[in-house]
Amino acid sequence: MNNAYTAWMTAGTYGNFNGALSTALRKKKAGAIAVQIQDVNKAVVYSS
Repeated sequence: MNNAYTAWMTAGTYGNFNGALSTALRKKKAGAIAVQIQDVNKAVVYSS
């Protein structure tokens, strides 16, 4: 995400919450401004 106009990027699809959380935290540590995890119904289950 280089600017405010860049859309949310998909980091992948994961079989469980722990895998998704691990990736989200790794992206955050690498400098992502915001990360979000959604369930299969597109409901946000984690946001930082």
